[in-house]
Order: sequence, then C-alpha cells, then structure tokens
Amino acid sequence: MASGALRLLDYDLAARLAEIYGAQITTYDSLGRMITSALFTTAMFDHAVRDQAIQVGRHVIEEVEGNERYLKGLYEKHLPALKDAVRAEH
Repeated sequence: MASGALRLLDYDLAARLAEIYGAQITTYDSLGRMITSALFTTAMFDHAVRDQAIQVGRHVIEEVEGNERYLKGLYEKHLPALKDAVRAEH
C-alpha cells in the first residue's frame, strides 16, 4: 500500500463502472437463458416447424442487436469520464 499501487476509486468512477458491469451481467445472463431455451432445443431442428424456427432465430438475432445497441450507448455515455480519469492518473 505504501507504493500507492492500490488506491480507492472515485465514487463517481466506481458508480459508472458498476453500471456498465451490472448492465453487461444482466444483459448477457438474460440473453444466455433466452438462447438456451429458444435455440438449443430439438424443436429447432424439426423440419415440420421450420418456418417457426426461423422466426425464433430472427427474434434472437434482433434481441442480440438490441442488447448490443443498449450496451454501446452505455459505453458511449461513460467513456468520456473514464478517459478523463485515466488521463488524470498519468
């Protein structure tokens, strides 16, 4: 500790990182459950329900795209402050 290698993060910076990490965890956990329950089923490979399976696949892809758009917006929201914090350290 005497070297200063471990410092406490500024509260605002920690809150920003917590928001990003929390959103990533929530988003990807939810998406993982949806993919597992929707795509990794034997019904997805049943030719008799091919059209429905394609619709489910489209829905999953749209969900992925929406999640990525949401996270990108979150990163863009916090990136300037995170960059400023890094610059202030150097």
